[in-house]
Amino acid sequence: MDNMKNMSNIEIRPMETADADALPWQSNARHLEYVKETIQKAQTQKTVDLLSIWVNNQIAGYGGIDYEKEPGSGYMWM
Repeated sequence: MDNMKNMSNIEIRPMETADADALPWQSNARHLEYVKETIQKAQTQKTVDLLSIWVNNQIAGYGGIDYEKEPGSGYMWM
């Protein structure tokens, strides 16, 4: 992630299933599976918004808003 020191190219976009495999900090296989399930939920059920942040064409982070966890408001996480 050294090339993220120069953040001249920043992109924020909806996360795609393939993006999960680009995450360098996955703690274990279950976490990766959870991220992919959440992406699918965002794409099909529209109860979650999941965004990825890219710097110089490398994923630098992601976060989301879950609209089901707290009825009447959104629960933000990253």
